[in-house]
Amino acid sequence: MVWILSFSAIVLLFVCRLVLRTSWRGHMTAGKRAFYDRNFDQAEAHFVNALTKSNRFKPEDPRHAMTLNNLAELYRVQKKLELAEPLFKKALEIKMNNLGLEHEDVAISLNNLALLQYDQSNFEEAENGFVKAIHVIEKKLGPEHPKLANVLENYAGLLRKMNRRMKAEEMEARAKVIWATPKLDVFE
Repeated sequence: MVWILSFSAIVLLFVCRLVLRTSWRGHMTAGKRAFYDRNFDQAEAHFVNALTKSNRFKPEDPRHAMTLNNLAELYRVQKKLELAEPLFKKALEIKMNNLGLEHEDVAISLNNLALLQYDQSNFEEAENGFVKAIHVIEKKLGPEHPKLANVLENYAGLLRKMNRRMKAEEMEARAKVIWATPKLDVFE
């Protein structure tokens, strides 16, 4: 009897691992791990599988936008900008439709799209995205939130590229102050 229960537990554990590996969450987790390990082929395979699974979700499901964003960021890092752009735009559209224009997740998508536009040398569009993202984050999360510091640093990089050194230094100084401010709770 004990042997049957032990065997059943092993089989159940194996099935659970198999399901996790083939689930949306399993592919996203494996894709992120591969991305951080710079194993881009493996990351792409997992994110594409996760995207296939997320296409079955309701349109307002945030997992679909998250999947699009992760695959787009992978393509952006690999300089496959033409593949990244429609994915970033679709993720932003989903978030805007479901969360409204002034939500922190929309701001993060605006920042991501602006980074892509910077990479494409679409500096005016990138600047508009960074400025909108900064506005939303300041309004929703406050002027000392670490997410704001990230966007300010990204915007400063663009400003330097556009030879607007004084404004870039201003954004960098703001980000530096945010990073130097002690946070009571670093967890969300």
